[in-house]
Amino acid sequence: MGDFCAVLKRPRVAFVLPATSRTPIGGHKEFYEYANALAEDGYETWVVHSFTGNGWPRPFSAGGLCRSAKVFLRSAWHRWKGWHRQPAWFRLNPRVRYRVVWSLKERHLPPADIYVFSEALSVAQANRYHSIPLGRIVHFVQGHETWTLVPEELAALYRAPTHKIVISGWLKREVEKAGGRAAVVPNFIDFASFRMMVLPEARDARVVGMLFHVAPGKDVETGIRALELAQSREPALRARLFGVFPMERELPPWMRYCRNPTREQLLEFYNGIAIFLGTSRQEGWGLTVGEAMACGAAVVCTDNGGYAEMAVDGETARVVPVGNAERMAEGILELVRDDALRVRLAHAGHRFISAFTRERSVRLLERQLQEAFDGSGDAQP
Repeated sequence: MGDFCAVLKRPRVAFVLPATSRTPIGGHKEFYEYANALAEDGYETWVVHSFTGNGWPRPFSAGGLCRSAKVFLRSAWHRWKGWHRQPAWFRLNPRVRYRVVWSLKERHLPPADIYVFSEALSVAQANRYHSIPLGRIVHFVQGHETWTLVPEELAALYRAPTHKIVISGWLKREVEKAGGRAAVVPNFIDFASFRMMVLPEARDARVVGMLFHVAPGKDVETGIRALELAQSREPALRARLFGVFPMERELPPWMRYCRNPTREQLLEFYNGIAIFLGTSRQEGWGLTVGEAMACGAAVVCTDNGGYAEMAVDGETARVVPVGNAERMAEGILELVRDDALRVRLAHAGHRFISAFTRERSVRLLERQLQEAFDGSGDAQP
């Protein structure tokens, strides 16, 4: 890692994120991992969060004064609770400089050569900066944020003269459809934390795992309906869920929930299930499906673009339509009842995901950061 940049001047890199979080967030975790890797490789690296998320509301707009007061109180509360400190759920390298600022206004950012943004609202704000050239702003697209901006606004961001990186092929196609250009730097799996400890052949095929999440796009409600349908036809089936949010529904005895698992508990979770159910309507890449594959679970998942980076129906997973509980249940039952198919898919998924290494993704990211630093134009496909 780092051979490409060995003889080049390394840019100072700032990863810029909105509000901090006391619980794990996939997009934040990826940026933290990259910050650690670049710091290990000799880069001067920053992680910057904003107390106020993507900025202060306009106080004189409708309801703006009330929203500004809420932002101020929330910021003061976060400061008092110590949320300006580094996240307890992730260990940043001591070489990474960490700062929480009041907002993502230009004057609050630390001095750097490259500023890497992810969330669309933050990128829209960065596009209005005066002293930071757009070519030195990297728009790291981790999802097609139609829940944040309308399609026309997203398309304008994709066409802007920022340097664009995407985490998957389908996001690259979305950028190109809007008239922009982007390079793919796929997410990676932390194989030190997620690895196969129990062979698929040795697992109880009737144990199914799933992520519990409150975001509508994760479509957990459909997943739970699918589990209920499958269990009604296969009464010995058991479900194991994990997540960071409180479970407000009462679960039946055959379904268990582990909230805020440690890394060790999450590794045990993935190795203790035979089948993992991915339910999302949209994913930028699909981290939990990749983690499940790395740990040797067979996957049943929806046909969204992010999962498609690793899930090929009949080859590495059983792929079903988005939002279809009946087809999800059928996919689960097929693997429960056909042990040879389940084991074959589990091993194939494990082999496929093994190519998504940290070293490969960091090398690709270094190339894109160096290209932006050199001012060599838009990112190349």
